[in-house]
Amino acid sequence: MMPLFMPQTGPPPLLQPPIAPPVPVASNPASRSFSEVSGLEVEDGEIEYRTESEETVQRKIPTTPKHPNIYLKQPDLEGIKNEAFKEADSLKKSLSSKPNARDMVRMKSGYEFNENMH
Repeated sequence: MMPLFMPQTGPPPLLQPPIAPPVPVASNPASRSFSEVSGLEVEDGEIEYRTESEETVQRKIPTTPKHPNIYLKQPDLEGIKNEAFKEADSLKKSLSSKPNARDMVRMKSGYEFNENMH
């Protein structure tokens, strides 16, 4: 009698991550930068203390550094389209401008795209 489930022998199969579509990157460096960056400072501090046995000696220990919030301000892109979006828009227009059956006119020589229907 043959078992219903045969355990796999050998190394486990390699799991591949799902393939994500490529992200378009604009070639214009100004569209990939921030107009303002703040909060890159680090505040160091130290604690001064004296032990009971050595009251005349003052010791200093560094504290953990304090990092403020980092603010990244994007440039004002109103009226300016990113190059990646321009490419996507042109691709969308070229794909949507494909003629469909109602836009075709039958001619003696064959079918022709009717530009007057738009």
